[in-house]
Amino acid sequence: MVFLLLMAIACQRTNKNDISFVDQKIDGEIDRIVNALPEITFPDRTINLIEYAGFEPDSEGTKDFQPVLNKAIKELAAKGGGTIYFPHTWGSRKWVKGTDVYRMDGPINLASNIRLMLAHGTKIQFTFNPVNYLDNGKGVITRWEGVSIKSFSPLIRAFNAENVAIVGEGKGAMPIIDGDGEKWQHWSTTQDPQLDHKYVLHRLSDEDVKLTDREFVDVNKDFYRPYLLEFYLCKNILIDGVQLFNTPFWTVHPVFSENVTVRNVIFNVQAENSDGVDPESTHNVLIERCVFNNHDDNVAIKSGRNKEGREGIDISGTEIEKINSPFIHGNKMFGATENVVVRNCIMKGHHAICIGSEVAGSVRNVYAVDNVGVQDVKYGLFIKSSPKRGGMVENIYVRNMKLHKASMAVVLNPCYAKQDTVSTHYPLFRNIYVKDMEVDYAENGGVEILGWSKLPIKGVHLENVTIKELNPKKRANPVKVINATQINFKNVQIEGEKFNGDYSDESGEKPRSRT
Repeated sequence: MVFLLLMAIACQRTNKNDISFVDQKIDGEIDRIVNALPEITFPDRTINLIEYAGFEPDSEGTKDFQPVLNKAIKELAAKGGGTIYFPHTWGSRKWVKGTDVYRMDGPINLASNIRLMLAHGTKIQFTFNPVNYLDNGKGVITRWEGVSIKSFSPLIRAFNAENVAIVGEGKGAMPIIDGDGEKWQHWSTTQDPQLDHKYVLHRLSDEDVKLTDREFVDVNKDFYRPYLLEFYLCKNILIDGVQLFNTPFWTVHPVFSENVTVRNVIFNVQAENSDGVDPESTHNVLIERCVFNNHDDNVAIKSGRNKEGREGIDISGTEIEKINSPFIHGNKMFGATENVVVRNCIMKGHHAICIGSEVAGSVRNVYAVDNVGVQDVKYGLFIKSSPKRGGMVENIYVRNMKLHKASMAVVLNPCYAKQDTVSTHYPLFRNIYVKDMEVDYAENGGVEILGWSKLPIKGVHLENVTIKELNPKKRANPVKVINATQINFKNVQIEGEKFNGDYSDESGEKPRSRT
């Protein structure tokens, strides 16, 4: 409610003191979220993985550490938890450095109160073999593009766990976690072009099929590439000081979880759909001091697809139904993503800050401050959904974003990807605030706010937004607003042309799709 009041103030014609007041309150909200994240501590027990295994890694990854690592996790968790340490064996050779490769021929299953600590110069190398990522052929519960199924395990998975961490240790080269993603991508492209496995899942969501009846474990036709890291129904998660490389699908995916911190992480992922961090139906997230180099979105905030996202999935008869979680309501599981802070990150990929397109469960209270794109991104801020997906996106604050090159600066589009326009679950976008954004060059235009006449976008405030140069072919219409109310621009400059005042539009024109 405090944020709604602040946005109402911001979207009016305000003076300098009003804006300063809003900024102070927003900074207070960021502090509230960050300070509420608990400090994660671990018992003073450590397993040296080399000593425990009785063999060493090498630069070729000739030894499989996966069985012994999962055994160590179980034993340590049974004692109350602690740290599993991945040593670097080249320490005695001061100037001769090499990478110690800990090969994993299957998934790592994290448990409560377990921290994986990787020494500098180490690599966890997963190998591609889909059969190895099935739980005795039955699959594991996951959420794939906003739809819950039982299928291939994420490469690193935590399920119904709390106090878990993956951290790098010491000076020197940051440790690497490599998902062998290009092989997973090639595997998925062998599918029958007449069978789009994504839309199989969409029908499950729309028809409210129970989770027990959603098993997809055929390696020859169920091409659901796994996440690199997924935290499902977890609490208190930390990822700090590692490189994440070559993911099969989305990279870091906390879902139905709480209290997530991702900091000092380098993302270098180039496979299809290789988002960086995708908080989905998750509360209280801090993403800071990360370097993104993604083929797809850098930060993509989500909350479930279509009917499942809006109303939940039936979890009767599964191990989930007895879990205590704010996302479980009777026999249904669903929920919004809220309280997300993204700050001091370097962006490279598709969209720097993306909300959607699976936002049927709603997204609120997102604060992205002090982020920079030193090379290029597609859109600085992109909010997207469709009448088939629905959902509410509200209370979004972006401040001090500097981009060298972008396709566009800000795009708000509830008609994403030519989705079904007959459905009636129109998305609601409201209370969106962008301040101090600077773009050196925009390839395809400046700002697009494209709402539906039946549910216009409401309450967008842009202040001190500067686009220095446009593609000469896109100069005719640098600002486009359709079906949006309370749209206020203050000191918006595009190639020197100033845009100030109310840009609301109630024309009833049909919005066009933009992907």
